[in-house]
Amino acid sequence: MKALESRIFIAMVYSLFLIMYLGSSFVFSQEKDYKLVGTLIRKCSSGDEKACKKLEDIVLHNEHDGVRFRASEYVTNQEVLIKVALYDVNRHARDVAVKKITDQNILKTVLLQDKDSKVRQSAVSKLEDRKFLNSLAFKDNDVSVREIAIKKIATPEILKDLYYNGNRNDRTTIIQLMEDQAFLEGIAKDTELYEVPRSKAISKLTNQTLLTELATKDKDKYIRRIATLAITDPKTIATIAVTDMDGFVRRAAIGKIDDQQILYQIAVNNEIYERDDAIKKLTSESQLYQIALNDKNNMNRWEAIKKISDQKMLVEIARKDTDWTAKRDALVKITNKILLNDFAIDRPDLLFLRNKDMFLDNDGKKCHREGKTELTWKTDGNITLHEGSNISVTDKGINFNTWCSGTLHNWKGTHQNIHRIFNKIISDSLDPLQF
Repeated sequence: MKALESRIFIAMVYSLFLIMYLGSSFVFSQEKDYKLVGTLIRKCSSGDEKACKKLEDIVLHNEHDGVRFRASEYVTNQEVLIKVALYDVNRHARDVAVKKITDQNILKTVLLQDKDSKVRQSAVSKLEDRKFLNSLAFKDNDVSVREIAIKKIATPEILKDLYYNGNRNDRTTIIQLMEDQAFLEGIAKDTELYEVPRSKAISKLTNQTLLTELATKDKDKYIRRIATLAITDPKTIATIAVTDMDGFVRRAAIGKIDDQQILYQIAVNNEIYERDDAIKKLTSESQLYQIALNDKNNMNRWEAIKKISDQKMLVEIARKDTDWTAKRDALVKITNKILLNDFAIDRPDLLFLRNKDMFLDNDGKKCHREGKTELTWKTDGNITLHEGSNISVTDKGINFNTWCSGTLHNWKGTHQNIHRIFNKIISDSLDPLQF
């Protein structure tokens, strides 16, 4: 029994060795042939006919697919190329050969026999026989081959015939090629069709009356949106932006509006994302200021603040907004030092929002930066930080405790001290933790 097991083990080791040996030999042989092909390509390109013949021989007889493919890229002999196109097992080599073949009958043979889609696409791209192309456009099983054939024989009559009698999956391609407005209008109005062919037809329409009807009355929201993008009447677009039942359509209309008053009404009255779209297009700071103060959605207020540069407006937003991000966004845009100084006396606690990176640094150690600190505005007037850090705001001043590298640091200051420090902070001359 042990002798049998020993023989089995020896056989397995020998088999493994043989596989490794043959594999390495195959790889070595392939690398050697690649180098040879590279040398022959250079010589053949320089006019060496013998080198060109050797390349042809490699294309027809080499055992390595990649080597044959590489060599076939530089072969021009039609007889050799035809053999490769019809018989090579490597689809990449066949594809290269087909792209160089001029014989129309061979191209037809490839289309009838080859199973690879890419090779057949290359063949149909070079085919000129309209009757054969017509047959492919109607009957071929490969959608990519049909598409190329359709584009090569496209006339209004053939396209209409294909639309009604060809493969239904080709209708989008046919519509994209069609210019007949009456035909396109018929497709656009056909509510039995699904939205893709209808939308493709609508995108090519020039009839504004029909487009308006589709944009305002069609039951399919996707169709209304596509039609909305194509209409040009400002009043109709404004009406759609306010009255359409679907936000998807309303937002498409808002994107086409430039009238500032209409945009302001949308920014005040529409849904959240539509308001945001309108805010991004507003230019009046007084209107943006009203939105920044009154919009119920934080995101919309933030967007409005981004577009405001009026210093007094920013101060008021920082005072009145209850969202700390909005306060911070307004504060960081205030550059008027007089306004900042006045603001510091009234609301020293908010200095931590504007300059929190400076306040939370200590001896170069950024203990609470890079998303590690979360500021939360509390109704009791405190700003609480994670891991025991705390900023207490009282009528006497500020008390700030924070942990940094395992050490508790305490920072206190009266309103007057804070005001003095803040003057230096805004002139970039003092680290607030080192005063």
